[in-house]
Parts: sequence; structure tokens; C-alpha cells
Amino acid sequence: MSPQQPSTLSVSTDDLVEHDLDRQPAESPSAGPTAAMAVGLFVVLVGAFVGFGPIGNNSFLTHLQTGRLIWADGFFTTDPYTFTAPEGSSWVIQSWFASVVYGALHNVGGVLALRIFTGLVAAGLAALLWDASRQGHTILARLAATVPAVFLGIKMWSERPLLLGLLFLASLLVVVARDLSPKILAPIGLFWIWVHGSFPLGIVLLCALALGTRLDGHRPTKELRALGWFVLGVVIGGLLNPFGPRLLWFPINLLRRRDVLGLIREWQPINPSLLTAQLFLVGALVMLVALARSRSFRTAIPGLIFLAAAVMSARNMSVASVVFVPIIAAGFAGTGSLASSARAEWTTKLAVVGAAALACVSIATLATQPNWDEGLFPVAAIDWMEQEGLVTAEESVRFAHTDFSGGYIEFRFDGDVPVYIDDRFEFHSSELVFDYLALARGTDEWEASLDRHGLDIVVWLNQDRLADRINESADWVVQYQDEDWFVACRNEACASN
Repeated sequence: MSPQQPSTLSVSTDDLVEHDLDRQPAESPSAGPTAAMAVGLFVVLVGAFVGFGPIGNNSFLTHLQTGRLIWADGFFTTDPYTFTAPEGSSWVIQSWFASVVYGALHNVGGVLALRIFTGLVAAGLAALLWDASRQGHTILARLAATVPAVFLGIKMWSERPLLLGLLFLASLLVVVARDLSPKILAPIGLFWIWVHGSFPLGIVLLCALALGTRLDGHRPTKELRALGWFVLGVVIGGLLNPFGPRLLWFPINLLRRRDVLGLIREWQPINPSLLTAQLFLVGALVMLVALARSRSFRTAIPGLIFLAAAVMSARNMSVASVVFVPIIAAGFAGTGSLASSARAEWTTKLAVVGAAALACVSIATLATQPNWDEGLFPVAAIDWMEQEGLVTAEESVRFAHTDFSGGYIEFRFDGDVPVYIDDRFEFHSSELVFDYLALARGTDEWEASLDRHGLDIVVWLNQDRLADRINESADWVVQYQDEDWFVACRNEACASN
């Protein structure tokens, strides 16, 4: 890694123009879309297809219901959902602004408005990733940089606020890659802290770039200036919000819950047997090859830091894949014969086809796919309980259920039916999480965990070990069952109901 190596996460306009002019075909017209614009439309197409799909993320439903409650009753600082939380338990709504936006969209346009918004965000994220690959100079290099992140996004991008966090992370990369005014990073930092607790990743990335630049033998003046403006925006956002500076400490308080987080799949090390991990590892391998080619600390430091973060915690795979984009583009810069700036008759035709495909796929996805991916939730089981009078907005029996069912119940009953647990694991007590895991894993403690909360009814998945445990028990009986879910109760509870 030579001290004289120039920055590889940014490139000057003069260098880009000079490089591309050398490759530009002589017959290229002076007007019309470039090859980069034409191909980029298809990258955006993938993002739009993912975002316009059915709503089905359980975490999102809690964020959405929180927004609905905020619009109805104003901001609140205690848990309004779970009957297992101590009365008056404090709750900082980290993604409060995202919830406000979700609630407003739902109030105005229902679920369709939420799908449109998510589609635009995902398409915008894909567009930013394509732009962040601009230092690849050629279409092949830019595809090598962008395709791994976007294809991983097909599996990992969802409507939850993390998608907005990825959008701001990609925006930061574009500001750096284009060498834009660092002042732009102030509003990025401000809104990022309002929508998701991943905002420290922006600080980590800018610090890594500054360190890498110093190790390459250059003064990190631009990087430190960018860091200053970004931190300024974060601090202002951390003070100007309904919860005050507690928003700033949220990530620190969250990481203190490692005893709980380590039990959650997305916080655990990546599992190479899963398709998402395999897709990520392909992109990581390409990134490592790019590092070997670029021979720059400025790319190596961020790449290795975020690779390590993803390996240690699966939830960081989508984050790392975004950071890898400009690194891969820089490492493979100039690979291939087709320049990004090439203009020809075929680029115009391809752009027209890409624009038409983007419009058709977006409209078709919104029109033909359902608004809800209800297959993820116990819809029919809750319908049956409602018909039996077990679940009503006025008075409901308390029952155990999966964490991802919690968000569905919160949304379905507008927060009027208290839930056993949802996926806000940073909020729940360690005791509750351990009791829940006894049910989820079907351990010998499953019945004792129900006794501790006085629960006589269970709504659960047929495929889980708990179903076998209940069928083996003489004290429990299954009262309802469909293809995926069952409702069971203790014998004495069934008799009283």
C-alpha cells in the first residue's frame, strides 16, 4: 500500500472525463443517455421490484402502529403494547420520525401508500448504489460493485426503518465519492438519527476513511471536515426531538443488552448455510479481491471493519454490502471495454426499454400482488379466537404467541389488545426473553415459563418443537389448527371458556 496511492473512494471529475473519453467510441453522438444511465435503470428496477412488494415485516407493523398512535394521541414514553412489561416502563421510540411518516401515509392512502413509499425508497437506494460505483468508470466494473449489494437486497431489504438507514448510508457514500460539499452531511445526520439507530455507522465509516487516508500518507482534511458536519447534524437531531438526548445514547444502551441480543438470530454470527449469507460472502470475496488490486488503506480500513461487523452479526450484512460498493468499483476500475460515458444509438434504445420496464414492473407489482403478506402471521387463528370471543378490543384473554405475531396483533387491533411479546428485544427484560425462548425452542421449561406469566392459551406454529410438547402433554388440548398455526389451552381453561 503505497503512500502515494490516490484516494480510491472518490475521483475527480477531470480524471473521470479523461478516462472515459479515452474509451468513448468515435461514433458516439454528443447527446442522449449514457451507457451508465441505461444500465442503471435496470439496477433501479430491481430495487423498485423489491420495495413495491407486499408488506409483511413484523417489525414494521410495530413501527406503523406506533405512528398511528402518535397521530391519534401524541407522543408517549411508556410501553403501550405488552402486558408483560412492568407498569410505566420507559420506552424511547428511536425510529419516531419513521413511525410518524408511516402513520401519516397509512392515514392518507392506506397500505398502498406504504408500498409506494417503500418502493421509492428501495429504488432510490439502488440508484444511490449505482451512483456510488461511478469510480469504476466502466459498466462491467460498476456491475461487479453494485450487483452483489442489490441482489442481497432482494432477500434483506424490507419496509422496516433500517431501509431508511441504508438510504442515508448510501447518500453519505455518494457525497464522499462525488467530493460534494460536506455540509450536505449535516441534514443526513439529522434525519438519520430520527429514523434509525444505525446512525453511528456513518461516524464509523468517516473515521475509517480518515484513518485510511492518513495511513496512505495524505492529510485527511476532507474526511475530518465531512465527519464534523455529519456529527453536527447527529447532535442537533439528538437534541431536537420528542425524546431529547436519549436518542443519542440509544445505540450504546442497546449494545449493553448483549446477553439478550446474542440470543437473536440476526444478531448472531452469519450462518454460511443460509442463502443470504452465501450471497453476502460472494460480495465479500469480490471486495477482498478489489482491496488486493487497489492497495490502499483508505479502502482497506472501511472494507475490513464492516466485513468483520457483518461476520459477527448477520444484521450487518446489508450494511456492509452497501459499504463494499465504492470499494469494489475502485478496485476493478477500468475493467471491461464499455465506458460508463459511452453514448450510442443502442444506449438510447436500452434506456427506453429500461424506463418502460421500470414503469411496467412497478405498476404490475402494485396492482397484482396483495398489500399484505399475511402468510407470515396467524390471521385465521386470530380470526377464530375473535369469533370465540377470546380476543376483542374491549377485553381479551392473555395468551402466548411468537414475537413476530406481536406486531401483527398490535396493528390489527390498533394497540387495544395487549401482547405477550414483540420483536423489540432491546426493550424487553432478560427474564421475559428467556421465558420466550423456552417456548420458541420447546425446552423442558416451556410450561414453567407460561406459569410465570399466568398464561393458559398459546398461539403457535405447527412446525415448532412447542407443538410436539403440547401434543405430548395431558394438561393441554388443541382447540384450533390450520396448515401453519394452532391454538391450544390448558384443560381447565378450555372448560371455563
